[in-house]
Amino acid sequence: SSASAPVIEVNDAVGGSVLKVVNVDARGDNGNLARNATDGDPATYWGVVGRQQWIRCELESLSLVREVKITWYKPSERATRFTVQSSNDGVQWKTLVSRTSSTTIEGPESYNIPDTATRWVRILCTGTSSNPLTTISELTFLGEPRYTAPAPAAAVEAPTPPAK
Repeated sequence: SSASAPVIEVNDAVGGSVLKVVNVDARGDNGNLARNATDGDPATYWGVVGRQQWIRCELESLSLVREVKITWYKPSERATRFTVQSSNDGVQWKTLVSRTSSTTIEGPESYNIPDTATRWVRILCTGTSSNPLTTISELTFLGEPRYTAPAPAAAVEAPTPPAK
């Protein structure tokens, strides 16, 4: 049997306000478009076949994202391996957590992520337990909208020695 990587639990704040998604797109789809994952209707979904597929969401403002909720479409049919990533520009990505979806939870599945100030969040789906289909009914982000990062502590400059 192959050893699996240990799951590193994230122990920080969860919850907050639902963060508004203003743009959503994906690497691909099977006719079930990316916007279906953020339309508030659990009967619609984003679907795509293949590995390394992603869905990318732009938030309304720089936000402190604390938690991701994903409602997987027909979760009992497959477990999905995925990473949650953040970006300042929607192009360069940083992985926050890697997880595998449950096959027993119907409805939203909550994933705590390290509290991250970002405008862009991407779910990168890296594979499934059975067929190569990835399906997300609803994708919700929770945290603080219109986040302003704390100002860095002022640098203390060494006094300039007197000129000789």
